[in-house]
Amino acid sequence: MSKETITASLSSARRYIGFFVIVAAAGAFVWYLRAHPGALDPLRATPLYLIPLLVVLYGLFLLTNFFITAITITISGKSYPLKDSLMLTVYSTLVNFFGPLQSGPGFRAVYLKKKIGLGIKDYTLATMLYYGAFLAISLVMMLGIRYPLATLAIVVVITGAGVWFFRTQKLATLIRNFAIVGLVTLVQLALIAIIYYLELRATGYHPSLAATLTYTGSANLALFVAFTPGAIGIRESFIYFSQSIHHIPTDHILSAGLLDRSIYLIFLGILFISSSSLHISSKLRAR
Repeated sequence: MSKETITASLSSARRYIGFFVIVAAAGAFVWYLRAHPGALDPLRATPLYLIPLLVVLYGLFLLTNFFITAITITISGKSYPLKDSLMLTVYSTLVNFFGPLQSGPGFRAVYLKKKIGLGIKDYTLATMLYYGAFLAISLVMMLGIRYPLATLAIVVVITGAGVWFFRTQKLATLIRNFAIVGLVTLVQLALIAIIYYLELRATGYHPSLAATLTYTGSANLALFVAFTPGAIGIRESFIYFSQSIHHIPTDHILSAGLLDRSIYLIFLGILFISSSSLHISSKLRAR
């Protein structure tokens, strides 16, 4: 069996898995609402001012993605105009949600290889720094307060794996790059934690710091197995099955999740309208 055939088979399997997850999540959602008809009542109390506030916070989140993209290019030894990097971030964010299998990073890799000659291997190595920081911080958020020793052990393992993976790089350079990427990632995940905290508060639940961090960390980990657009169904499952750690009631998880999905779709709609009016896709092709 050729490599192309295997790749096509895996892609097809992922699509089927993604479709199954969405259907299963929709079925579970309907079943839960039938058994708990008042589960969405907390959404009725959502203040209107919260909507633009959350959209602004997601805008700041987009800026952190922009910085991550710019840093990734710099670490790889290339340069790219910041304005173009911002346009690329906006467009790849839309591709990442609406495209198959979280395809934003893949789109950026192919685009940057074509435009500035950034090798796929170099881009992947730089991106792995971000994923490593994202994973480590998410695990600390999820388990750090309640299980500090286990969390420390996991972070040590991730750090050791990272050092081995990047063993061909100078240690000082690796530490500097990881510190820069880690700082931006920390800001990014702090923004997500604030967004989730406000959404939970809007449903009438007042989570503690530990509960908010655990909730955020479990939601973040779902992105590593996201077979569906925006990890629909998968993120909710991760949050639900970590309920024994954060202790947030199911009704509030459901309401906050629906609120978040609605706000993010509004945000993506704004991005789509903005990118269409500015003709970002055509400008990217022309550059």
